[in-house]
Amino acid sequence: MQRTLDEIEMKLLCYVWNSQLIILKLTQMGKRDKMRKHGIILSVYSIIVALYIALSIILTTDRDTVFWIGFAMVLFAVGLAAVITVVTNRKRSSAFPLEISMVAFSAIYVAVVVAINILFGFIFNTAVNIFISIHLMCMALYAIITVLMFATKNLVIKQTNQVNGKICEMQILIYEFEKIKTKLIDMQLESKKKALPLIDSLLDELRFSDFGLTVDVSDIDTRLRSMAEMLSAEVDNLVLIKSDDITSMEAIINDIKKVVKDRNMQIRLMSSSI
Repeated sequence: MQRTLDEIEMKLLCYVWNSQLIILKLTQMGKRDKMRKHGIILSVYSIIVALYIALSIILTTDRDTVFWIGFAMVLFAVGLAAVITVVTNRKRSSAFPLEISMVAFSAIYVAVVVAINILFGFIFNTAVNIFISIHLMCMALYAIITVLMFATKNLVIKQTNQVNGKICEMQILIYEFEKIKTKLIDMQLESKKKALPLIDSLLDELRFSDFGLTVDVSDIDTRLRSMAEMLSAEVDNLVLIKSDDITSMEAIINDIKKVVKDRNMQIRLMSSSI
């Protein structure tokens, strides 16, 4: 029995160690990929700036105040778009679709700034104060939407982390009961035949129970972990004394099932009231 558990623990340790090595290698590769990606992004925006400067010099002869204001606004928009693109691509997150939207929106802002320069700076020859006002309004709209996108992104990441944490907690709890199941190998044949269906039934209820993603049931989860320790101790005792009487074990399992049902009921009630 102890040998089986030791083998399981050793396999888990080997798995964790190998996983850490793989993660380290992937992290190093990921850093190189990020640097390459950021270099491409900055290169693209640098080409856009260079192209705009070249066209501005070639196509314009009368470089008045409106021209230089528009010129500065393009440089500002491109620089801001490049910064936001790099920042949103630093780390792949659960809010990736929103990050792509932020990058696309920044590119649209650059296009809008260029369009304003062409329409109101060259075609309609707008007054300086009106030209500046148009740019400021577009900048304010861009800033508001970008801030809202960043706030939404952080909220999505926070909620996703909470969900993953809840799922991980339940998986750890299930793993505790699966470890108890491995102990049944050393039980007497008759008691093992009776105990296996009970453990399997309990594991099924745990696997299909609610995770409690929006409800705090940490107290109940702590109680379940404590009951798992009680069940583990009872199984160890049955193995030690080589007993076929699993009455006490069955009672503990039934108590655990009741707690699981109460937990699911509490989650449903509290979720419906949110």
